Amino acid sequence: MKTTLFQRNEGIYIQEMDGDLFLANEESGSIYRLNAIGTAFWRILENPCDLETILDLFCAGFPNQRRSDLCRDITDLIDQLEDHGLILRKEN
Repeated sequence: MKTTLFQRNEGIYIQEMDGDLFLANEESGSIYRLNAIGTAFWRILENPCDLETILDLFCAGFPNQRRSDLCRDITDLIDQLEDHGLILRKEN
């Protein structure tokens, strides 16, 4: 069974300022600001990771949130980061 892994796109410039993380993709010219949740997600992707593992980590960190809500929020974030060329999907 194939698993989809998410990973950081190499070559992304990263700058942290006032608790926010700014990511710049020189290739596309896009700059993206991550809030605390997005920053946590980015740090999880230090190594390629699948959605279930990402959700498990967020559920442990936010035990009062429903998994379905976290799943929606994380998949929205994944879509946005992919659209800006900041992360990549790969089949494992």
